[in-house]
Amino acid sequence: MSVLRTKDVFGENTRDDELLRYCATEGYVLITHDRKDFGGETGRSIEHDDIVIYTDANYLRNHPEHAVGTLERILSYYPLNELADELVWLDQWRTD
Repeated sequence: MSVLRTKDVFGENTRDDELLRYCATEGYVLITHDRKDFGGETGRSIEHDDIVIYTDANYLRNHPEHAVGTLERILSYYPLNELADELVWLDQWRTD
């Protein structure tokens, strides 16, 4: 599994539609805290491989090993081809 940070690829000012199209083309799952944009119209209107949205910003910062385990659980449950155009809420998969 490869991990990229958006700002490393696009810089500080990334357009949401450009990011989703890039992720779809390159086969990346987008993990974001931006539930307003990606959980709304942008996430529904643009084809993508998958969007994982987290609502607890402290979870990734304070417990990265748990967050990675949660993401691995999601990816082991869903084959990637079934995640196309789906929104997955990371918080719903937490076990800690």
